[in-house]
Amino acid sequence: MSKTNLAIYYPIVYKGVHEIDQLVATENVMFDELDNLTTEAEENQFILTSNSRGLEVYEKMLNIIANPESDSIQFRRERLINRLSYFSPFTLRELKRRLNNLLGSNNYDIEVIYDDYELKLGLEVEVHGKLDEVLKTLISIVPVNMLINPRLIYNRHSTLSRFTHGQLQAYTHNQLRSEVIS
Repeated sequence: MSKTNLAIYYPIVYKGVHEIDQLVATENVMFDELDNLTTEAEENQFILTSNSRGLEVYEKMLNIIANPESDSIQFRRERLINRLSYFSPFTLRELKRRLNNLLGSNNYDIEVIYDDYELKLGLEVEVHGKLDEVLKTLISIVPVNMLINPRLIYNRHSTLSRFTHGQLQAYTHNQLRSEVIS
């Protein structure tokens, strides 16, 4: 059903003329399509409202190769905002803010050992799919003279304690240790 009705702009004498009715129906469809494309172009100007086609343009500008099977639209938006929001000077507070935006506040542990020039970052099992983006963020923020030591934080007893032994029997030890159990 067309939301545009151009028939109201035609003189009344054309009402009921088959050719004019067909012309109006065709023009209505074209105007609806133009309206949809205009709305899409307006929304694609901003990362937060872009659809997949709009995000592809931003990703191409920033040389980001997205994986459509594993990267959700929301993650692609977060990655673009993360890449476009670099400003210095960088502090530990700023790094934590970025990691909170990318991973969530409870999905990582960070420790800076100043005497050894080392940054240790532990990632929870749920967010290991975002490791590439986290590493790119770390490389761009952390000073070059610091060693970046990322590690995976495996499932803990507190994570698995909500399940019964019967439910956990379906998994191997390795799966219980390193996969997201739901």
